[in-house]
Amino acid sequence: MIVPTHPLPRRQSQIVGENNEVSSSSSPSILASSSALPPSDNILRIKEASESGRPLLSDRKAVFAHLKPRQILMSTIKVAMTQGSSMMAYYFQDQLQEDKKNQDLVTEGKITADEADREMEDWEEREWDRRVKQLPNKILNGIIKYHAVTLVMRLYEHIASLKYDELTLDRLTMDSFSASKRVAQREIDSQVIRQKTYDIGLWSTVIAYLADYTVYQVILAYTYYKYYQRKKARKQSLKVDMEDGNLEGAVALSLLTKSSSLAASRILGWYANAWGGSWGTLMYPGWGTLMAGQFCDGFIASVFDELQPVTVE
Repeated sequence: MIVPTHPLPRRQSQIVGENNEVSSSSSPSILASSSALPPSDNILRIKEASESGRPLLSDRKAVFAHLKPRQILMSTIKVAMTQGSSMMAYYFQDQLQEDKKNQDLVTEGKITADEADREMEDWEEREWDRRVKQLPNKILNGIIKYHAVTLVMRLYEHIASLKYDELTLDRLTMDSFSASKRVAQREIDSQVIRQKTYDIGLWSTVIAYLADYTVYQVILAYTYYKYYQRKKARKQSLKVDMEDGNLEGAVALSLLTKSSSLAASRILGWYANAWGGSWGTLMYPGWGTLMAGQFCDGFIASVFDELQPVTVE
């Protein structure tokens, strides 16, 4: 597994100039003012910033920048691609499970191979149509959640700006879409391209994944709270004897299980997105980076099958 090459250092004062640009002439003063950091790590990070051909923090967005017309259009496209990738990942996973179930029935002699093929064809047509019809609704919900996650991201970015230096903050707020194009134009060796885009993809999305986890955790907790209240009210209306401790314990255990699954899904999805994006950059820098990363993330989410709705019995 490829690992990120630079740790997150503590915030140091006056690491970059007033214009947030790093040049060869400013490097000595930068090194001198950040001597608390390991010299080799400092040099690599300054070199990386200098080679990027862009001012530091130029990708960092304002709090409500995502509400501009162009950003709304881009975010809608990204959400649609994300939901589409997730739908396909879920579909292929369920398709494999259905095929395996039919093959088991053939082995047991309960159906013939021809019947299994027809069953599979019917399932594929039925499930594909159903999921395609559900897609617009999921895209709309995804857009709403996207804007909620974005606002939480801006909060976390502000917190990071108080704790880390400008070079590190730049890595945390870098646009991986544009950065993958710059790396592909600057590098020739495919291994170097994969290493750099993996590193960029990993660190530039850590705040996004943390914000995503935060929003979904709040939704999950609220869902369980409403479930508990409805369950409690229903039993009281039916005048059924209820042991609050047992109900609360069961709900708390289920919430803990779902929360653990959600956390594991987001952590593995974070790595999978960076890994898939590094391969996607080799095929088509930019959109290939985005699509491959989102597909891998969607596959991880489908495996964990997170945030299933809670129903009242």
